[in-house]
Amino acid sequence: FDACGNLNQFTLPFEVVDCTLPTLTCVDVPAFNLQFDGTSNFQPSNLVEFVGDNCSATSLSFSPDSADMMRSFGCDDLGSQTLTVYATDESGNQSSCSVTFELGDDLNACIDFYMINGNIRTEAGVKIAQSAVNLNGPVQMNYMTDTEGDYAFFDVMEGPGYEIRPEKNDHATNGLSTLDMIFISQHIIGVKLLDSPYKMIAADANRSGTITTLDQIQFRKLILGVDTSFSNNTSWRFIPSEFQFTDTSNPFADEFPEYHWIENLESDTTLDFIAIKVGDVNDSALGNMFAELEERGNPPSSPIIVADRDLSAGEIAEVEFYTGAENLNGCQFTLDFDPRFLELVSIIPNEDVGPANFGLKQQREGLITFSWDAPSGVGQNLTFRLQFKALEALRLSEVIQLNSLTTKAE
Repeated sequence: FDACGNLNQFTLPFEVVDCTLPTLTCVDVPAFNLQFDGTSNFQPSNLVEFVGDNCSATSLSFSPDSADMMRSFGCDDLGSQTLTVYATDESGNQSSCSVTFELGDDLNACIDFYMINGNIRTEAGVKIAQSAVNLNGPVQMNYMTDTEGDYAFFDVMEGPGYEIRPEKNDHATNGLSTLDMIFISQHIIGVKLLDSPYKMIAADANRSGTITTLDQIQFRKLILGVDTSFSNNTSWRFIPSEFQFTDTSNPFADEFPEYHWIENLESDTTLDFIAIKVGDVNDSALGNMFAELEERGNPPSSPIIVADRDLSAGEIAEVEFYTGAENLNGCQFTLDFDPRFLELVSIIPNEDVGPANFGLKQQREGLITFSWDAPSGVGQNLTFRLQFKALEALRLSEVIQLNSLTTKAE
């Protein structure tokens, strides 16, 4: 308007422009993990704590290109990762924030799994069943060998430091008899040496690294039933089959391993063991006691003869036992007498036989065990006497017999 009230009109075009950047805040998450399939997929919204704009809606992306909407990670991407998120409003204004995090694999999706298996047999090829095999390391497992002596651990996680260690500590007398004592005696005195390092290890009852009469004492106690287990040993020992002794005539010169060690498991692995039955130096031990137990208790044919005679009630008499065969290297048996009619008074020692040859643990039940081997390592005649008291009038042959009720007769 002018002073006279005249109106004049003018149009000025202009544009309202949004120049304010979106507000964007990223989450503070230190770690993410891969899923079971070994992948982890991210959308921008997964990493945004807050987004807003003064005028319009916003879109989120992983780059200035608003269509860049996905990031995927896998097993090759484990470790530190950084992702940048962009917020774009309808005016094209962009702001960004970044997230640094550790990508982990707590579900073990990226780990490979392998099998560890093997077989356990004696030097003579006898398959050892019911032996516990322990897997120690990043994964702990155990397995009992089957009737073929086989074991297998499936789906063992890859990684360093696995130990495979068998163990078996039952039936201490399996394969152990006076015949083994004879062979061990011959080895000790040098008449005939044991012909394998595994047999020498078997002859070491007390695990001392030597073969001496102390081992024989412990073996005899087991044969006689005085002891039921080894005091400083297990009934079986196991050595990796590929182990080579430095000197096969002296296995104790080596610190031989009794386990397999896997430095780093990165493939299926087969590891076998040689089993050693302690005390068995003639390869007579059974590999499966449950399937192969022998029938016991029947009176066997024995090289020992009992001098028969009649005794009156209350009489104390020396009963003589002697060999019917010459050049006897050794023998063992159970002396089975009827405790209703006879009572053991004493053992009468001589230069060949003494109390250490007898097991009296079951004498009240009428069972006395006996084990003897020739001290010289060569055959000889054997005679010994036991003193009995007759509780009633009797004939010895009617109340005494030699059998295998406790100690197997042979």
